[in-house]
Amino acid sequence: MIRSMPVKPDAVIWKTLLSACKTHKNADMAKRIAEEILKLDPLDSASYVLFSNIQASAKRWDEVSTVRKAMRDKRLKKEPGISWFEFKNEVHQFVMRDKSHRQWMEIDLFLKELMSDIKKCGYIPDTGSILHDMDNEEKEYDLAHHSEKLAIAFALMTTPPGFPIRVMKNLRVCSDCHTAIKYISEIKGREIIVRDASRFHHFSEGKCSCGDYW
Repeated sequence: MIRSMPVKPDAVIWKTLLSACKTHKNADMAKRIAEEILKLDPLDSASYVLFSNIQASAKRWDEVSTVRKAMRDKRLKKEPGISWFEFKNEVHQFVMRDKSHRQWMEIDLFLKELMSDIKKCGYIPDTGSILHDMDNEEKEYDLAHHSEKLAIAFALMTTPPGFPIRVMKNLRVCSDCHTAIKYISEIKGREIIVRDASRFHHFSEGKCSCGDYW
C-alpha cells in the first residue's frame, strides 16, 4: 500500500507505520519498516529505540542486542524523556529517575496509588517492552515513573476536579503510558491533553483522539 502511494513515503509515514507495528505486535513488519526509516535517517535514535522495544515485546532478545550494538557503534544514545506541566505561571519539569522536584515524595506516593487504581480497572503494565536484565518489579517501577506519568500525577494533585490537564513531552509517548493515560482519564474524569513529538493526544473517558495510531 505504501509503495503505491502517489507521493514518496517520508520518514514520518514510515514512523507512523512502525508505531502501528508496536500496537499490533508485528515484529517482522517492524524490522522491514525500521530498515526503511534508517535508510532515510540512519542517526534517528528514537526509531532504533522503538524498534528495539517492539523486538523486546516479542522476546527477540538477539534482535534487541543487535539493535543496541548498532546504536553503540554509531554512538547513539537514547534521548531522555522530559515532560512539562505549567501550573500557576510556573513550569514544572519531570524526568524519569530525577527526584529533584520539591514535591517528589508526594508525587511518588500519589503515583503508586494511581497505578494501583488503574490496575483494578484492567490496566496491565507492558513490562515486555523493557529489556530482560531487570526483575518484573523494577520494570513496573520504571514504567510507572515515565516523565509523562509523573507530570500527570502532579497535575492531578494540584488542580481542582474536572480541570483539563495539558502536558508537553519531547519524545513520542510510549504505548504503556498511552494505555495508562486512557485509564487515568476515565477513572479521574479528566481531559488530558499530551503534546508529544508526534502529535496532540486528547484523552477523555478512556479514549484517545489518535485512535491508538501515532
